[in-house]
Amino acid sequence: MSRKFWWLTGLAAFAVVVIVVVVPSVVVTRQKQQNNQQAESNNPQQPPSTNNLGDPNTTSSTEVQLPAYAKATSPYANLTRIRTYNDIEKQKDRIFVIGDVHGCAAELKQLVQKINYNPDRDLIVLAGDLVYRGPDNVGVIRYAREIGAMCVRGNHDHVVVRFMTYELQHGPIDQDSKDTMPEGDVEDPLKFDDDHVDIVKNMTREDYDYLASCPLVIEFPTLNNSRVVHGGLDPSVESTVNNDPYWIVNMRNIHKGEPERTKSKGEHWADYWTRAQANETHPVNIYYGHDAGRGLDLEAVTFGTDSGCVYGKQLTALEMKTHNLTQVDCPEYSN
Repeated sequence: MSRKFWWLTGLAAFAVVVIVVVVPSVVVTRQKQQNNQQAESNNPQQPPSTNNLGDPNTTSSTEVQLPAYAKATSPYANLTRIRTYNDIEKQKDRIFVIGDVHGCAAELKQLVQKINYNPDRDLIVLAGDLVYRGPDNVGVIRYAREIGAMCVRGNHDHVVVRFMTYELQHGPIDQDSKDTMPEGDVEDPLKFDDDHVDIVKNMTREDYDYLASCPLVIEFPTLNNSRVVHGGLDPSVESTVNNDPYWIVNMRNIHKGEPERTKSKGEHWADYWTRAQANETHPVNIYYGHDAGRGLDLEAVTFGTDSGCVYGKQLTALEMKTHNLTQVDCPEYSN
């Protein structure tokens, strides 16, 4: 046989290898890229708002291994799990955590004035549940944006974000419908006739972007190794990012190794956390809201700041460096 025949045979064999090996790998690579793009489009991450602290380190909702008790996370959650700010104590003279505002915009403004807040030298972190039950839910969001406050997501904020994400993708929600929003096997299925939708109807896209930007956890590693959450953290979950989003915003107790919403079963999660941190050289301090039933609850490494403003009690600001408290009295909007 001629050299030309063997050269053509070799060229054909090489072409077969290219088709069999290279083409599938390109297809797989493109499919992975499409899957990643789809995940990003289903779960867009909004930037934090207006506080002059530069870009924090962020952790999105795709980088986790949830505990066995966790159910599905809503495709409409638009979650950022953690934002981390280093050297915050060097950038701001005072850093305040304010407990659940729950739509009490007038009381929030009064408290901000009472602490003589200056956004150039101070920072406010809202401990979740900016909205629901109070008289001016959207007013709280807009005032928080105006003053450059940070926030973590509360359980009621979480519901509102899910509803509005759904509306942005599918159009206005029919509140006369008794149907359940299609979110998969979530812990708390939502009905379209839920009254959280009333808040959505009054929100702008800018309001949504701010509320959705509130992460589940804010970390200040260089400020006494501190974290701010709404509900709590499970001390048995080694990495913060692996906590279940539903329980971060809803936890009050732990019962038989699993979080609970109520105080009727188990023991306060903060007690478990305190024991878990007892032998740590640099214990993690947790500032949280959500638990108005226990009221202001300041312990060794856990600091509960929900003092029940919407129920006619107080709205509280806790300064993280000194632990000085400032409070204003609130009328009763809910019982």
